[in-house]
Amino acid sequence: MFRSTVKDLTFVKVARDKAARRVVTAQVQPVYLRPQVSSIHQDHFTLKPAALAPSFDTSSGDVPQKCTFDTERAYSKIPTYKLLRAWGVLKLCSFSPLVRNSEKLLEFSSRVFGKHFVKRMIKPTFFLHFCAGENEHEIKPTIQFLQSNGIGSILDFAAESDIHEIPKSKDHMPHISGPNGTNLSSPKPPVPKHHSPVKPRVLPKKGKIHRNRTGFEKARVYDYTTEKECDHNARIFEKAIKAVHNNASEGFAAIKLTALGNPKLLESMSTAQIEIRELFGKFDEDQDGKISKEEFIHGYKKFFKQDKKGRKVLDDLLQTLTRSGEEHIDIVDWISKLSFKTMAELADQCIEPGPFRQATLGKEEIHLVDKMLHRAEHLAQTAAKLNVALLIDAEHSYFQPAIDHITVTLQRKYNKQNACIYNTYQCYLKETNSKIKEHISRSERENWNFACKLVRGAYMVLERRRAMEMGYPSPIHDTIEDTHTCFNDAMNLIMSRDNVAKFDESCNIMIATHNQESIEKAVAIMGKNHIRKDQGVYFAQLYGMGDHLTFSLGLSGFKAYKYLPYGPVHEVLPYLIRRAQENSSMLAGATEERNMIKRELIRRMI
Repeated sequence: MFRSTVKDLTFVKVARDKAARRVVTAQVQPVYLRPQVSSIHQDHFTLKPAALAPSFDTSSGDVPQKCTFDTERAYSKIPTYKLLRAWGVLKLCSFSPLVRNSEKLLEFSSRVFGKHFVKRMIKPTFFLHFCAGENEHEIKPTIQFLQSNGIGSILDFAAESDIHEIPKSKDHMPHISGPNGTNLSSPKPPVPKHHSPVKPRVLPKKGKIHRNRTGFEKARVYDYTTEKECDHNARIFEKAIKAVHNNASEGFAAIKLTALGNPKLLESMSTAQIEIRELFGKFDEDQDGKISKEEFIHGYKKFFKQDKKGRKVLDDLLQTLTRSGEEHIDIVDWISKLSFKTMAELADQCIEPGPFRQATLGKEEIHLVDKMLHRAEHLAQTAAKLNVALLIDAEHSYFQPAIDHITVTLQRKYNKQNACIYNTYQCYLKETNSKIKEHISRSERENWNFACKLVRGAYMVLERRRAMEMGYPSPIHDTIEDTHTCFNDAMNLIMSRDNVAKFDESCNIMIATHNQESIEKAVAIMGKNHIRKDQGVYFAQLYGMGDHLTFSLGLSGFKAYKYLPYGPVHEVLPYLIRRAQENSSMLAGATEERNMIKRELIRRMI
């Protein structure tokens, strides 16, 4: 997730005598933690670690051959009280009924004992195990501790959005009209054929966002009310970018596009993007993946009017699509050159109303899209100016086509010289590797730096339930083995691309996983392709889990990171509960990690 053009860490070279090598490469029995596909989330901004002295096994300069996961060495950096807390918290989290009913238990405790009592019980235990603190002042010691061990910090505002979480009160929602007079602000918007409705969840009404008593603002994006609130969220993200710049010479910030606009608008944008792709398939008569001029004209006459205005639209579109001088148009050109405004002009010429016309954005929607793009553009511009990389988080699959569209639009502009904008790919989705190939092809054709973060995914339960309710095929891989394969194939694809092999650009990849086997595969790919540790390959795990992975990587000279949620306790707890419930299988399966912690505690006692 980090860019090649940020100045690389200057590694302090240390003597590597045989004794030092024996310590570093001490053989231990490897432990393979295979989390479920929802094992890592994506909401964060990051601070890069300070320079560190590497100690790793290598036979060719700084190109790694392997990384040894020495638990004793990794845990030696963690205080005993933190290990005790980790064992206790992970043990409690292994009880699925407790995790499943945690929200009800917290609500009951708050009513009976009061919020202050609950905070005093939760903060020193569960909260501080999984979170860095409540405000900017509290998180600094954790960041500094991690940096001293060669580990960067991924800071998260702990907020996310979904359509069913938008308040239903008309007083809180502006009227947004679609092309056919539909109201996007209504409780039940029109559902595209490939989407499914999600049963609304009743939430308390929210007023304006205020500064918390802790002095730190939070971009809670699921209670969309007005465009002013989106502007407010954008200002919070801007502060985050500036905070990264002020705390590190090189750093990263993350944004969620559902905080910058109405989530329903993002879903409509996604539907429009899908229909633009569908239209390409209808024009591609021989299904060879390319459209000739003759095929385009024939397809246009088949679906669109041939009056004076229709012929003008045809001529303008042909000129736009063939501007590069190519005889054929492929999907990359098609997607990059057909804008929402062009789609609206085409829709006006439809011979018969159909999915394409129904999915077309209306004038008000296009206006709101422009405002959302303006917010994202301003953040990208600020990040580029301050030398901060900007991460665009992946979200639910029914938002993702719009998120990809906006992200690639920003990458085309801001990744020309530096890898400033990073996209996130969820490997539990069946389409992921084909999408990565398309985006790599587009970056090479348009001469910008491809940059990404790989995750397995965080919305598996919701995605499958939504697909089942609607009756369309689940976008999620059928088995966890398929997800593992997709993740590993994606790593190989990204780190083996031509521009990396030619040293024209760095890998620009963040590998966010708790799966040790995937990490070892990544290190093996680095060795095979002669990729140095300072060539843009990064690793990340959740704070409070996988310490033997993160500390082993950091102490071995790899660029390792911890994902740190933070914010006021009562503001962050609902988020943590949702994440814990989504990752309950992973928490319940952390038996080996608890055993490793237990062995380290016993070793210290004797």
